[in-house]
Amino acid sequence: MAGSRIKGITVEIGGDCTALDKALKGVNSIMNLAAASGEDLATTSDIVTDALTAFGLAASDSGHFADVLASASASANTNVSLLGESFKMCAPVCGSLGISAEDLLKRIRITDLYG
Repeated sequence: MAGSRIKGITVEIGGDCTALDKALKGVNSIMNLAAASGEDLATTSDIVTDALTAFGLAASDSGHFADVLASASASANTNVSLLGESFKMCAPVCGSLGISAEDLLKRIRITDLYG
């Protein structure tokens, strides 16, 4: 009995550590994005979390999403703040239509580059 309870607790702790590890990696990516973009951390975090919600993504996706934003802002004539403004208008609709954040960013970059 005690052995099975300990095993169950170990599994719960292991699950929590995995979730914590993903969360910390996401926070680190958001901090790196804020530093690279010159935006303050609060604004950058709001952009990422609002977009995650609009696309129906989990908090564990924040690291990947921050990396995608960093790549998009580096390769287009835009910045993270302007991408955030674009997401305010487009992300809820695109998310409900099943359009991925990556596909939306491709279209935003094209628009930014070619008008």
